[in-house]
Amino acid sequence: MAKTESTLMNYDDKLRGLIVPDVSTLRDDVRKEAKEAFGDELSVDDETPQGRLIESFALLRTAVLGLNADTANQININL
Repeated sequence: MAKTESTLMNYDDKLRGLIVPDVSTLRDDVRKEAKEAFGDELSVDDETPQGRLIESFALLRTAVLGLNADTANQININL
């Protein structure tokens, strides 16, 4: 069967269906994006204001992906 990949979620219909990344993976992605946007000198430690924003953005992405996964899991692809 087919395996489909996107930048945020993966779908493997042979195994488990929709696969959502964990928070640590998303946090690493947000840290990388912040450093690309603001330069490598940006401090992304958890105790800095930037680190707190990065954590918030990662949690928001996790929540959105979770809601998308819940919605997708209600759809029967065999119909």
